[in-house]
Amino acid sequence: MVDRIVRPDDNRPIAEVVLLKQFDRVLHYSVPESLLDRLEPGMRVLVPFRTGWRTGIVTRRLQQADVARVKPILELLDSTPTLDRPMMALARWLSDYYMTGWGVAMKAILPTGLEVNAGRHYRMTEAGRKAMSGSFRTGEVGRQFLAVLEKAPRGLRLEPLLERIKTTKPSRRGDHQRRSGPLSILVRKGWVEETMVLPRRRSSTVKEAPVSRSPRPPVSLKAISDPENMTASMPADLERAVHSGRFSAACLEGQPDRTRSTVTAVMMETLRRGRSVIILVPEIGRVSGWAGRLRARVGDGVGILHSGLSDRERRAEWEKARRGDVSIVVGTRLAVFAPVPNPGLIVVEDEQDTAYKQEEAPRYHARDVAVLRGTHDGALVLLTGASPSVETYANIQNGKYQSVHLADQQAGLPARPSVSIVNLADQPRGMFVSEELLAAVTARLEQKEPVVLFLNRRGFGTALYCRDCGVVVRCSRCHVATVYSKRSGRLSCPYCGMADYPPTTCSGCRGTHLEILGAGTERVEEFLKARFPSASILRLDRDTARPGDVSAAIERLNRSEVDLIIGTQLLLSGPPMTRSGLIGLLLADGALHLPDFRAGEHTFRLISRILNFSVGGEVILQTYHPTHESIAWAVTGDPKEFYEQELAQRKALGYPPFVRLAAVTVKALNESKAEAAAQRLVENLKRAVRSDDSRPGFQILGPVAAMRPRLRGKYRRQILIKAPDSRTLHEALASGLRALRSESGRSNVWFEVDVDPLRIE
Repeated sequence: MVDRIVRPDDNRPIAEVVLLKQFDRVLHYSVPESLLDRLEPGMRVLVPFRTGWRTGIVTRRLQQADVARVKPILELLDSTPTLDRPMMALARWLSDYYMTGWGVAMKAILPTGLEVNAGRHYRMTEAGRKAMSGSFRTGEVGRQFLAVLEKAPRGLRLEPLLERIKTTKPSRRGDHQRRSGPLSILVRKGWVEETMVLPRRRSSTVKEAPVSRSPRPPVSLKAISDPENMTASMPADLERAVHSGRFSAACLEGQPDRTRSTVTAVMMETLRRGRSVIILVPEIGRVSGWAGRLRARVGDGVGILHSGLSDRERRAEWEKARRGDVSIVVGTRLAVFAPVPNPGLIVVEDEQDTAYKQEEAPRYHARDVAVLRGTHDGALVLLTGASPSVETYANIQNGKYQSVHLADQQAGLPARPSVSIVNLADQPRGMFVSEELLAAVTARLEQKEPVVLFLNRRGFGTALYCRDCGVVVRCSRCHVATVYSKRSGRLSCPYCGMADYPPTTCSGCRGTHLEILGAGTERVEEFLKARFPSASILRLDRDTARPGDVSAAIERLNRSEVDLIIGTQLLLSGPPMTRSGLIGLLLADGALHLPDFRAGEHTFRLISRILNFSVGGEVILQTYHPTHESIAWAVTGDPKEFYEQELAQRKALGYPPFVRLAAVTVKALNESKAEAAAQRLVENLKRAVRSDDSRPGFQILGPVAAMRPRLRGKYRRQILIKAPDSRTLHEALASGLRALRSESGRSNVWFEVDVDPLRIE
């Protein structure tokens, strides 16, 4: 099948299509007569693109387009729009704000597996066989195509066919197109037949069913009207917000149990008013707990969405939400895109958690997307957490968000644990568990009380070091120190995952005095088992834990089936302790050494979460900076002082929330190429700013080598852009990138734009 080219004077309607890939342009295709009455914006279509077929989303229909020629849409994949207008608008905002392709934003919203991967299939025709048997004129590559296809009566798909074709010129960029050119000539001559091959449609298309927009959600009416489900009276402010049907955002402050019961009461009232609910949690482990509790209350009208589901399961859950078969969706950050009808409540549990920030394009923050959806849908957005982010605290102070303090109505609330600080500078060199902490662990184990130790470093040792010359063994692709695991006997890169057995000699001096530096959870576990051989000790980190292991381990600790747990911050994703005991943080100030303006906030939040994890008892913090404000204020339980001081520092230094921030990482296989591209981008940004004198407060920092200058085989340069407002930031950055992309010589250079970055690395 040869694509028919349609010219504008054919007067055939045109559809704008966005491909579900990293591609910035909106493409134009003609609408075949058979689709004129069926094609709508938001539907998936199959369209020709370059040498193959791609899945795209129709964004709108036009009568004419200012293009020289267009190709027709090949196939309509939906009977109803996959994305409705509100979700299309949300994808457009994601694309504009986070500076990524519209198709990438749509792909983030949609469940995986909705792309139909079609390919070209080629078979020799009877005319081609006659030409082969006689005298014919074609080039060397064309002769090879005919010879290969003559031996394949059923034909071949494009990629396997091209692999069998040899060229006399060396392989280079664009070789694929050069070889397929002679094949197109054979198709035009009629010697080769070209057809489109589609995969099996059952596993890649959306299950078609009427999309419900009924105001009554599919939950048990008896359940949501049952007085037993009114677990807490709502504060008056929240009751007014639910009844108003207008957007508002509120931050709940109170004990976790009280906060959860209030959220449940607000949710029940939202359901009674015929609206849907989305609940976001930072970790997959919390989804099942929420879903189980809600199903026990309201029946089966509860869906789940998270990355731990298979592609088929995610599509099924997403489709149930789209059809209105569920009125509540619980999930991780991707659940913020759940296509539930008429959302009236969006809950973001532990809104300060960095897991809500997507690390790949589009680099969205689920909390901010939740606020945007609430604005558009007239929904109430509830933010919960033991210690709000600095940005959320600032929004409370300036009146954008409400602060709702939940009075503790329960008797016998757990006492705040006693906290002591150990200065690691006073300890012997290399000691990772102080004598003070060891004595406390011994006492608690003798009294049969639970012990939990935190160390946010997995593995046995953090580096392999040569005592003769000081060289540290590094990953050849990422140039970062490799982590040693005694269990596997290998050194592994924490970023690309490359693993190898440790060398026996130093690569620098050929010496043999290699030593393991630092301590991870595996080394601490070995030390504790040797020190307390009769104790039942568990280790929980990403090397050992499977889904559900964290909650199960803490439940075992609460039941006295386990004496001691050593783990990373992963432990905080589980339920809190219910028995008074000992918690030790082996290195409280690990984040303080990072070149990140949020380092103090990360430290304050980690200590605050650990204090909330404990039920009374004792907490011991080991640190090299016992007097640091972030540690001191977390220990004294005075968050207001921390937030006020942190905001004052950020204002003085020009950091969010007082400025808008974006980080651009320039990557290349060649170091000089990365540096040159970064320098050109800075020059373009400066030109964009100079062209508009109304942009005071605009600042460019860099380019500099990134904190990890080489990662996964690519050299990295980083640029930080500060602007007084979002519009200035986006306009300048878009102008600078557009100018750079139009320049020649940009092959093998990549740009990553992170708007509102949480980590600068």
